[in-house]
Amino acid sequence: MTTLITSFYRSQVLDPYLGLPWDSGAAAAYASLRTACENEGKPLGAMDMLIAAHSVAAETVLITNDKAFYNVQHLLSLEDWTKPIEH
Repeated sequence: MTTLITSFYRSQVLDPYLGLPWDSGAAAAYASLRTACENEGKPLGAMDMLIAAHSVAAETVLITNDKAFYNVQHLLSLEDWTKPIEH
């Protein structure tokens, strides 16, 4: 039963978000985001910048508890997974 639940969870919840392509849209989002962050004096780490740019390019909400992203939250769509959902 656990395998069936795990398989269902992966196919219905995780698979749509796995393997997003790094394409020209993601690269363009990276360039814009990096420029904006540097102009504001709020650079992100290398991997955080890639993650944030990918989220912007895919027009998705970045679900994280990493406080680095909240320094530039006006440039991103963020949700903190540790906080209750507000309706």
